[in-house]
Amino acid sequence: MRLRVLHPDRDERLFRQAWKWRLAYPRLVRQWDGLKHYRQWFALMKRRVSVGVFSNHLFAIVTFRPDGEGIFEVHVDCERGTEASDLLIALLNIEQVVFKEWGATEIFGAVISKHCGILQIAAACGFHPDGVTETVGRLKWVRVSKSYVHYQYPEGYVPDNEYIWQSTGSRVA
Repeated sequence: MRLRVLHPDRDERLFRQAWKWRLAYPRLVRQWDGLKHYRQWFALMKRRVSVGVFSNHLFAIVTFRPDGEGIFEVHVDCERGTEASDLLIALLNIEQVVFKEWGATEIFGAVISKHCGILQIAAACGFHPDGVTETVGRLKWVRVSKSYVHYQYPEGYVPDNEYIWQSTGSRVA
């Protein structure tokens, strides 16, 4: 597996490939973000940092949008049939860079509440629902997030004898 930052000007054909994956998503999912045309989506990608995940070909794009000091929104687009284990390995490697090198204090994303597979991958990465939800039509989206503290102490134990409550990020002495 290989990870590489994608540059919209140089890698537009790869972004077009990812757009085709999006076209295969269920209609209700596609309607949620309101992006109906490739140019609209591509303009959005130009304002994000995108990482391509490759085996013998591109199979996922992971994008990040700054959302405040040290806070990043993450979005994952992948080819149908992508192995969950391959995606998980890529996400965990990318996460390391975002927390360690970019100095992130939190990463968050949105997942359809009934999409168990994606919720399982998010949980395996240490992301948990943080109480923020949004309903669009018949779809309920759940925000999942992970703080730097959760990244450092995935078991929930902090050296000053406090435990972190995983689902809310609150500390309990």
